[in-house]
Amino acid sequence: DKKNNIPCDIILSFSGGIDSTAGLLYCLDNNLSVLPLWVNFGQKNIKAEEKSLNFVFKKLKIKSFLKTEVGLEKQILKGWKDWDFIVPARNFIFAAMSNSIFKHSNNSKGTIFICAIKEEMRKWKHRDKSKYFFETSSRIFSRDSGKNIKLCSPFEKYSKTEVLYWWKNNWEKKYGISPHDTSTCYYNFKGACGKCRACFRRTISLLAAGYEVDDNLQ
Repeated sequence: DKKNNIPCDIILSFSGGIDSTAGLLYCLDNNLSVLPLWVNFGQKNIKAEEKSLNFVFKKLKIKSFLKTEVGLEKQILKGWKDWDFIVPARNFIFAAMSNSIFKHSNNSKGTIFICAIKEEMRKWKHRDKSKYFFETSSRIFSRDSGKNIKLCSPFEKYSKTEVLYWWKNNWEKKYGISPHDTSTCYYNFKGACGKCRACFRRTISLLAAGYEVDDNLQ
């Protein structure tokens, strides 16, 4: 197969949420060559994700990014209820797609960012965000591609509140992007619905970092 040059050192799994948007700002802040990858896998909140990522990419003038689809809509919509919105192996699917891109490129190595935070990586119940998952997947992908592939998170040592505090005091003024421009809600709200577990965690972290909560939660 013809191989292509990938104009990046890092592929970032991007959803338009707080963590992945923070990952993008982290890459820009550290002058890292990054290619965001967004996957339509049949998620119920797809419209909110697209709205957020389109806004973020336009604001930051991100012209190099990838959008792709995986036909799992029927399975995902059933699981959205049965698994309390947690899709098993979702991050592995995203990481495997990123590995495939590196594998079929001329790049001799590659880094894949899944932006998990400290508390997620240290808890076993977050199976596809645990440190074990990152280390094991790195070995699998490196063996599969025959290249040095590293799956990691730039926020391994930081909590969501710490990331948001840095965002508030550094990134917001520098890049003109607020956490309120991101999407978290499982029910397709752009900001937060105030009902789902993701929105609850988002609100607590925002308040702890000194932000006001989304308007519909006040």
